[in-house]
Amino acid sequence: MIKLMPIYPHRFPMPRYTRILRRWCHIRQWLYTVGSPISILPALMACLEGTLVVIEGSNSLENGWREYEFFYKPGAINRRPPVVAPHQPRLDWQMWFAALGSYQHNPWFLNLVYRLLDNETDVLDLIQYNPFPNKPPKYIRAQLYKYHYTKYGTDKNSSGWWTRELTREYLPALSKDDSSLVSFMKQTGIIESGKKSKSGKSDASFVSRLVSWIRRKIGQPEGFVFVMTVILTALTTKLITRTILS
Repeated sequence: MIKLMPIYPHRFPMPRYTRILRRWCHIRQWLYTVGSPISILPALMACLEGTLVVIEGSNSLENGWREYEFFYKPGAINRRPPVVAPHQPRLDWQMWFAALGSYQHNPWFLNLVYRLLDNETDVLDLIQYNPFPNKPPKYIRAQLYKYHYTKYGTDKNSSGWWTRELTREYLPALSKDDSSLVSFMKQTGIIESGKKSKSGKSDASFVSRLVSWIRRKIGQPEGFVFVMTVILTALTTKLITRTILS
């Protein structure tokens, strides 16, 4: 996890020694950074840092709620923070932005919920742990939690990396046949007359079709491992080529 804090130039003139001192102080602060904040805009979003959406499924409205685990965003408090850079997990990124508003302002989130209620394979491949592998849950809801790193020495017997507190309900429990959900999906054209809309595969480019074919054959690779494999392969190929030509 990497923390980068940009240095913004002042609009008014500054002596050269002042600029050097300012930059030196900024660099010295990096030595004390061992992990990045949960938010991506710490200077602007300090009040919302660590506020994340957790999706839960159940076959009963009363109990039995189980969490969906994503690859990168915090979920279970005992899960170690993963290495992300240089990979940018798009879904986990969007989940962070979703927590800043409401589901009404994030139509893609309702689309995600609808796909989870159907156990759609393409969507489940983007999630690390599906608590309902054999049959989709009857209901899905979303809760908003505020996450904090576990403080050193607070509980030596605890294996948790995080502590969290429930802030509020983000999305009320919905079923696949919920009238409001179905109405929204029809309005956005995601489903038509109770069926999924056209996938648009005929309009897909050759590269898109090739990537889809490879994905069907090998599944969804883990993002960080895939990106690092591509980078290392490219560097190795370049090194071998340079060695042969030299």
